[in-house]
Amino acid sequence: MDQFHREHLNPYVNFHRPCAVPTVLTEANGKRRRIYQRWATPWESFRELPQCESFLRPGITLAELEDFAQRQSDTEAALAMQRAKRKLLGRIQEQTA
Repeated sequence: MDQFHREHLNPYVNFHRPCAVPTVLTEANGKRRRIYQRWATPWESFRELPQCESFLRPGITLAELEDFAQRQSDTEAALAMQRAKRKLLGRIQEQTA
């Protein structure tokens, strides 16, 4: 399971699966309300942070991550992740049978 998450699920979620990005509005009574008008991947949101490169592990660059994100389209990444998931679940089912 850990290998599946590291190699397939996490890269798909971080680089290819869009998530709703909230805009937080504070009303006059102090209540905070979130409005979801924009969708972006975590990678796209990360790139927008000021000085985002300073948060990366040593030896990893934004250019390398951008290259990784561009290797597959969103659809190709989703299909590859689904194939890997089916393969993993098939192995689990064989072991339990």
